[in-house]
Amino acid sequence: MAKYDNLIDQLETKKDVLDVFYGLHDLPSNELYEHTSHDKEFIKNVILRDWCRREPYTYKKGIINFINSKELSDIMKEEILKTSPSIKFSDKDFNDMTPDEIKKIRNDIRLFYCFHDEEDDENLSAILDQYLMKLDGSGPKEYIKNNFSKRGFSSMILLSSGLCSEGSYYYRQPVDRNNLNEKHLLLIHDKLSHFDKKYADEFRTLVKNIKTLSAEVFIESFNNFVINNCRYDDSVVAKEEKNEDYQYVPVYTSTEIAKETYNRVMTNDMKEEFEKELFYRERKEKEEQKICQIKKN
Repeated sequence: MAKYDNLIDQLETKKDVLDVFYGLHDLPSNELYEHTSHDKEFIKNVILRDWCRREPYTYKKGIINFINSKELSDIMKEEILKTSPSIKFSDKDFNDMTPDEIKKIRNDIRLFYCFHDEEDDENLSAILDQYLMKLDGSGPKEYIKNNFSKRGFSSMILLSSGLCSEGSYYYRQPVDRNNLNEKHLLLIHDKLSHFDKKYADEFRTLVKNIKTLSAEVFIESFNNFVINNCRYDDSVVAKEEKNEDYQYVPVYTSTEIAKETYNRVMTNDMKEEFEKELFYRERKEKEEQKICQIKKN
C-alpha cells in the first residue's frame, strides 16, 4: 500500500471530483500506473487507506469527494461485473441506492462465488463493505446499520481508526498514548457521527465514564457499547484487571501509587484533549450557522 502514498497525496490536494479522477492521467507514467480507464490497484488502495494502520488516518476532502463520486461508483460496478457478471445494476450510483438494492447486490456476490465454487476475488466483498462505510448517502448508511452484525460494525470502526479490534491485543498494558490517544477517540467519534449523531453523543458519554483509558479497557468497553446498540450505560464499561505481578494490599507501595497516578494523569489528559477539540468544533459550527443566518437576512 505504501507505494501508492505519493500518488494519493497528490490527489488529496485536489478539490473537484473530476480533478481527482482525471488527475490520475496527469501523474508521471511508471510501473505503478498504467494509462487505462483506471488503475484497479490504486482504487483499492484509496478505499483501504485507513484500514489496519498503526496510527489514525483521516481522509482529506479531495479523496472523500472522489469516493462519493459517480466516477468511482461506476468503477466499483465495473469491477464487480468482472468477477460477478450475472449481477444486474440500475442506473443509480451507490450513494443513491436503497438499503434493499445494496443488500441484493451483496447477496448476489455471495451467491455467485458460492455457485461457482470460487474464492472471492481479492476479497471484493470486504473492499465493497469499506467503500459503503465511507459513502454519504442514506441508503449505504442504513444498509450498514441494519445488515452488519454488531461485532462486525465495531471491528470495522476500530480497524479503520488505527486500533486493533480485540482488547486482548493490548493485554494488561498501562495507559499508553502510542496505543490509544485523543486522535483515535476523535476519529471513532466522527465515524459514529457519520452514521448517527446520537451514536457519537453516546460515545462521548462512554469516554467520560471510563476511569482508565488503556487500549485494552477502551476496546472492550467500545465493543460492549456497540453490542448495546451504541447506547451508554454503566454495564458496558469493561473492568480493569490488576497485574498479577503486584500483590495488592490496603497500604499501597510507591510503585503501585506511581502506576495508578500515571494512568490517571494520562487518562485525564486524553479526555481533556478530546473534549477540547469537540468544543472548538461545536463553537465553529455555531459561528458558521450564525454567519449563514445573517446572510439570509
